[in-house]
Amino acid sequence: ITYQWTKDGAPIAGATSTTLTLNAVTLASAGSYRLSATNTAGTAQSNPASLTVNEAVVAPSITTQPVNATAMVGGTVTFSAAASGTAPITYQWTKDGAPIAGATSTTLTLNAVTLASAGSYRLSATNAAGTAQSNPASLTVTEATVAPSFTTQPANATATVGGTVTFSAAANGTAPISYQWTKDGAPIAGATSSTLTLNAVTLASAGSYRLSA
Repeated sequence: ITYQWTKDGAPIAGATSTTLTLNAVTLASAGSYRLSATNTAGTAQSNPASLTVNEAVVAPSITTQPVNATAMVGGTVTFSAAASGTAPITYQWTKDGAPIAGATSTTLTLNAVTLASAGSYRLSATNAAGTAQSNPASLTVTEATVAPSFTTQPANATATVGGTVTFSAAANGTAPISYQWTKDGAPIAGATSSTLTLNAVTLASAGSYRLSA
């Protein structure tokens, strides 16, 4: 008995045994295969066997990493990342290792940020071949900065020549707060605390003193 394999009805060169092995399969290898067996009495053909070839599934890889961010309480921050690989790819953001409900796209937007929002965020991309994780991106959350306001105002003073006088004021607001005393609108060198002491007062010391915070 002699044998011959065919693909889509065409004989395959050298395929003359009962077994057909295809190495390095390509998309073009897909088709209908059957075996013919021949002797002096005639020829018989096997049922066709169909070969379906799928493209290789490429595991995801992160092509764009999320970056660290800083936001103020009540603000909005967005993390973005991107991945390549064979579709379909599913996505999941995590915070400090825990999945974030509903965060299943390549972009994560956090609205009305609180101090509890601070942490490490990363994106996982998964397909049939595996999972890739992005680098972690940290979120730092700061409280809103409150402008200074004076809680204690300096008081008018009277001094005699050669005497000493002290002006004091106080301000609150978000630290750090820097101070500068002025006399008649001009900054006084070195007068950078909330208290100003004038020693050995002269007639030229008279004027209008105020503190900027």
